[in-house]
Amino acid sequence: MIFGVTSTSAGFCRKLADQARLSFDPRMFPNIDSVTSVAHTEGNRVDELPNTYARLVRCLCGMMVNPNVGALLIVDVPSGAGTQGISNANIIQFFDSNPEHKRRLASIPHQFFSLTGDFLADLQSGMEIVTDWLPIVNQFYRVKCPISELKVVLQCGGSDAFSGISGNPLAAWVAKKVVQHGGQAGMAETGELIGAEDYYLSNCKDIATAQVFLEMVQRYKSELGWHGVSAEGNPSDGNKLRGLYNICLKSLGAAVKRNPQTCLDYCIEYGELMMRPGYYFMDSPGNDLESIAGQVASGANMIFFITGNGSITNFPFVPTLKIVTTSARFDMLRADMDVDAGQYLLGKPMEVLGRETLQLCIDVGSGRRCAGETFGHSQVSIWRDYQQTGITSVWNFSFETCCVCRHM
Repeated sequence: MIFGVTSTSAGFCRKLADQARLSFDPRMFPNIDSVTSVAHTEGNRVDELPNTYARLVRCLCGMMVNPNVGALLIVDVPSGAGTQGISNANIIQFFDSNPEHKRRLASIPHQFFSLTGDFLADLQSGMEIVTDWLPIVNQFYRVKCPISELKVVLQCGGSDAFSGISGNPLAAWVAKKVVQHGGQAGMAETGELIGAEDYYLSNCKDIATAQVFLEMVQRYKSELGWHGVSAEGNPSDGNKLRGLYNICLKSLGAAVKRNPQTCLDYCIEYGELMMRPGYYFMDSPGNDLESIAGQVASGANMIFFITGNGSITNFPFVPTLKIVTTSARFDMLRADMDVDAGQYLLGKPMEVLGRETLQLCIDVGSGRRCAGETFGHSQVSIWRDYQQTGITSVWNFSFETCCVCRHM
């Protein structure tokens, strides 16, 4: 994997990965799926570090040590005049301070690489590194593993009125089975659970875990307030068009990605590692790709993506099973989707559909390519570094607005 530390190295990483794939012969290296890149928009600010520094570095390092990574070239651009971005030095500092991350990094071939400004020379140097790694990584091969090795995460996008009836309950059913077999599962999107807290906490390990969840929700509400908005404005125009016309409807549908029989065991920060078996909630925004990046950083090796309108998404190195909520929409996009959850609406028992989807999950975990992998879909977006001015400025804005209203 070619991993860009900041947005400024994204173009180089894409080009190097493209060139490596062109020269990559899968017949010579049958145990390597592909050479891919992680290129994103974050990590570079003028004259200061990102205000999301801690969260961003944790996410970057978590993605680097995801179980699906076979080798890792970590690419940065040295800071120049007027710029100060995340660098390899920051990444090394995080690994040195976090033993579990450092242990996982040590288990795979890796190298830190700084661009010199000579694009062609850097490209040649990068190719030499990647080429030397291919026979090493090819020595890793698949072995039989128990289902407990699965780490599945649940995400939804392009939701509709059937998401909470067919797609999300189906993904929750499969996740329940994974957890029952000793694996890990979890969901995210804090803003899309506001209004459904009672259901979500109806089966929770203990009061402390519930309190952490509620604190995350309150923190998210406060951050929204800094920008003069609230969670009530969450449903998108597409959500409303497809029948989700307020945040409670959207949240109640999203919340059933946790099966009522599945206990909420842990609440973790964005990109924090999932360390023990059980069901997790991870704090994240409601934006699909930003949330997925944090879940991949937490250790996910498979993604369930539930969609009403048939959103096309896949992570570069973690397979994504796209679950469509209605059969009519699935038939329109059959080549790009993986599971027709609309069969439940047409009478197929959830138990039967769930077992079929669980088997597909096992098959993909065993090497079968999902639709996104087959067609080469991939996107990466990390929780954005939105400008934060704090609550004081919002109060000032509100006060001034009130003054204007009174004078009117």
